[in-house]
Amino acid sequence: MVLSMPSIPSMPSLSSMPFMVQTQGNTNLPPPPPRPPSGHHIKPTINGPFLNPAPKSEAIKPAQHSLGIPDMGGSSGSSSSSYSVTCILFSGIIFVAAIFIGIAALVNSVHRVQEGNIAVYFKNGALMPEIGGPGIHLSTPFVTTILQVTIRPETRYLNALKCTTSDGVVNVFRDIQVISSLNKEKIFDLILSFGNDIKQVLVYDRISEGIQSFCANNSIDEVYNTKFIEIEESVKASLNISIDKFAQDAIIIWNLFIPKPEIPPAIAANYREVKIEWTKQLVAQQKQKTERIKKETILQNAVLDAEREKAIGQIDNQARLQKKENEQNVSIIENQIRKKHEDTNADIESYMAASRAEYNKNLLTDQYIKLQMSKSLITNTKVFFSGQDSALGSILSNLVQFDGNGK
Repeated sequence: MVLSMPSIPSMPSLSSMPFMVQTQGNTNLPPPPPRPPSGHHIKPTINGPFLNPAPKSEAIKPAQHSLGIPDMGGSSGSSSSSYSVTCILFSGIIFVAAIFIGIAALVNSVHRVQEGNIAVYFKNGALMPEIGGPGIHLSTPFVTTILQVTIRPETRYLNALKCTTSDGVVNVFRDIQVISSLNKEKIFDLILSFGNDIKQVLVYDRISEGIQSFCANNSIDEVYNTKFIEIEESVKASLNISIDKFAQDAIIIWNLFIPKPEIPPAIAANYREVKIEWTKQLVAQQKQKTERIKKETILQNAVLDAEREKAIGQIDNQARLQKKENEQNVSIIENQIRKKHEDTNADIESYMAASRAEYNKNLLTDQYIKLQMSKSLITNTKVFFSGQDSALGSILSNLVQFDGNGK
């Protein structure tokens, strides 16, 4: 980058310089002191060769003339010497001025952009398309104006805002907080369209407009009490509509917080009274709830006790029933065992009876009958029979025959 230097003014003539004294034609100046011859040294006195005090009889006269430049061999030599001194002085002044101008130009051209910001440049008032990122940059000195714009999310507290509700009550909103950021790619268009203070035009003024619009369409009770939580959503909606209309995707609103407004003291006192009564109602309602809870607790405890006793009775009944069922099962098993035992005994007796019957059947022969009859007759002392045709007679005849035959 080339630094432009100011043009050097033309050198004035020697006759116009007020500090130069011309020796030509001035007869009032004293002649210069004579030069000492070569090899001759002036013996210095106590005060030096040119500082000896004047005699006491002579008073020191004040100087009547200015000290001029000594004549070093004629008028032309004196003019040349004065011109050289003037050139040296002007060269020194120009050099010093150039140094100061260079330092000022360097200070004016070097600038630092912090992280989270970008630099926008105006050259002679015209917006330049170049955008500088974080770091150190150079710009044309004295003609370039630098504007740093924050693009990262930043928090801004708005000034106190007064608004009037639909019923004529003035509210004051304080400490409204908004967090917003800018899109780096659209900074040039935003500044070109809305100026340097982009957020003031597109965000902060629109928030104020949204709050005032909400207050104008609602009463003091709605703004302060019933619809207070709707203020933030209403303002956000109107703000987003405005951003989409004028700067789509160029501004991002991260958060918006609107505290409760300050209302006139008289209305605030009424709200405090209402809140006190409301608090008393809450206390009464809470007491009712407490009593209801206590009674419900007692009832619940009674129900739980009854259910517990019922459950205990059911358990006892079930235990007794189970016991009876167990006893019944035991009795059934015992009866089954007894029945089996009796059936077994009956089977045995039946078998024995059948066996005896079979045995008796097998014994029931003529010889056995006769034998038994004979045994019974033996025990009898008297026997009555009629003839041989009777059964007993036939038996006796047989017995007699048996005895006679030796059988």
